[in-house]
Amino acid sequence: MNRYVKSLDGLRAVAVLLVMLFHFRIYDFGSAGIGVGWIGVQLFFVLSGYLITQILLEEKKKSLGFYLKKFYWRRALRIFPLYFGYLFAISAVFFITDKPYFLGDKLPFLYSYTFNFTRLFPDWKHSPLYTHLWSLSVEEQFYLFWPFFIYFLSRRNLKIGVITILLFIPVFRYFLGQYLVYSSQLTPEAIGEAIYWFTFSHIDAFAIGGAIPIFDMKHTVKKPTLLLISSFLILILFGLFNALSIIPQDVHFEISSLGFPIGGMQNMQHVWSYSLLNISFAALILWLLKHQNQKNILTNPLLVSIGKVSYGMYLFHWIILSVFSKAVERLPWTVNSLLLFIVFFLIVYGVSWCSYQLYEKRFLRLKDRIYNEKPSENKIIYRTDSASQ
Repeated sequence: MNRYVKSLDGLRAVAVLLVMLFHFRIYDFGSAGIGVGWIGVQLFFVLSGYLITQILLEEKKKSLGFYLKKFYWRRALRIFPLYFGYLFAISAVFFITDKPYFLGDKLPFLYSYTFNFTRLFPDWKHSPLYTHLWSLSVEEQFYLFWPFFIYFLSRRNLKIGVITILLFIPVFRYFLGQYLVYSSQLTPEAIGEAIYWFTFSHIDAFAIGGAIPIFDMKHTVKKPTLLLISSFLILILFGLFNALSIIPQDVHFEISSLGFPIGGMQNMQHVWSYSLLNISFAALILWLLKHQNQKNILTNPLLVSIGKVSYGMYLFHWIILSVFSKAVERLPWTVNSLLLFIVFFLIVYGVSWCSYQLYEKRFLRLKDRIYNEKPSENKIIYRTDSASQ
């Protein structure tokens, strides 16, 4: 069944643009970067939770073997070719040049989708080659258990399970933070990021996305606009409170973080901020679903086309940015920096579009053939890669 919602591709575009703007600021391009851009990852997690759960609910009446084989076959064809192709390329460069010298220690984690756990290591080192791949590890780990959760629980128990997750995970993040503060050798910044990278810290993001089809919110929620506005107002108020309390204490705080610095732990941000973001993004997705036949800014053809190649844009953008930053003059806090971002964006989009058309599509055409189903590019509901930070 074709249930393609064009605006969800537009939402993917917004998420990947946020992440690109966030990383752009790291290279001192100033006004073209935004400190809150990391929330694009959170948006991808919630969106992925919705799409994956919708797929699994539609398939759960079939045998367990068919259900699992079909799901993992389609996920593998969508994610593995580009991901491992990218890893093979940077691995080849490493073995030839031995640069970066510390990549060898990270390769086992990258190839096994466990890279997010390396942030717990005191000697952890950042690289634009692979740092952003942590979120793909989180998503792949989510795929390991969520299909079983959906298959074996009744609709009633699924609702109870989702509510339990939404209540428990913030508590988990609190105790994880306490444990790391008192028992690890990590710096405060590293502890905040380790919590942010930890798989279970984001299970509630996937779960609240999954709650939309599990609770059939598209039909049961009568006032999605009110829910959307109220959730974002609460989010803004908490962000404002956090910003005002941080600024006097942290001279490095950036206004563009809007009260949500990445991996922040001030005012227990690691406990409540992810939850508020998840709720707001779920409300936005629900609003788009309720108005899926109406045109809005997210159905703009440009945004839709960006969303379709967002996975590649996420995967390639940081290494392209690191090269780009060496080729042009850095112009912090100028309007010209925005023009540089546009050039950077066009390069990333061009590379990703070529990757999608010339490489990824070869594998996507195989997604339905094993089941004797007619392939259709319109079945985009299955393209749920996180395209994350």
